[in-house]
Amino acid sequence: MGELSFGALPHNVTRSELIEVPLNNTRRGAGDELWDFYMSNGWQVGVRNVSMTTSFREEELLPVLEDFRHIAVISTSYPYIGLPLKAVCKAEALMGLADRHTWVDCATRSSLPDLVFDFGPRKRITLTPTDYLLEVWDEIYKKRKCVSTFDSMDGDGAILLGSPFLNGLISVFDAGRESVWFGKRE
Repeated sequence: MGELSFGALPHNVTRSELIEVPLNNTRRGAGDELWDFYMSNGWQVGVRNVSMTTSFREEELLPVLEDFRHIAVISTSYPYIGLPLKAVCKAEALMGLADRHTWVDCATRSSLPDLVFDFGPRKRITLTPTDYLLEVWDEIYKKRKCVSTFDSMDGDGAILLGSPFLNGLISVFDAGRESVWFGKRE
């Protein structure tokens, strides 16, 4: 069950447990209606890169999206993690998915890589496969399947961080400080 707090942090959280990511409102509408819609009701932040952990060493990261100049919109109304198509294909290949519309056996989630968003020095958020995969029931095959929540975005590096990104996090939207604070929920 989630918790909503207005004007204060949840009672069991301190700011020292969170990372602060400054807003970056440099990207303006690109003429794409969907992107313009999410930009108008989301919070923009800079993303340096997106990586996945290797199965060999957790501290070794494989780049999914890099070049240090991406703008992400954080949106509670977007049901996916939107990345450029090239990044989606890389991430899903690292997960062992053969093509865009396949699935993984949910029992193998613990062996899949984590997804790491780098917002700046010592400002990383790590999502586990439980965070970025959606468990669904397949009526035809009568079994549980885990499907990717990645959605491909058109354009030059547009990123939309929707509910799969936010679900496992404490998120504090601070208009006064022009920043968003994130922390992992217990």
